[in-house]
Amino acid sequence: VILYYDREEEKIGIQLTNNSDEEGIIKLQKRPLSVTIFAKSFLDYYEIDYSKTKRYIPSWDEENKMIIINLKNSKE
Repeated sequence: VILYYDREEEKIGIQLTNNSDEEGIIKLQKRPLSVTIFAKSFLDYYEIDYSKTKRYIPSWDEENKMIIINLKNSKE
């Protein structure tokens, strides 16, 4: 995946890709019932707080073909 961040809107974009040569790519860790993205350096770079576990309901951005996580709408 490739991660994007919109500071003004406080949204993370997750774009799926099969191109392992893409700049900034982060590999998914696949498990039987879930997928994990290890993005500590991304969160640190953008100063996104991860001190508490939070859940988010993702949405799909059809125009940009990516998953959107709105950090303003957490389900703690």
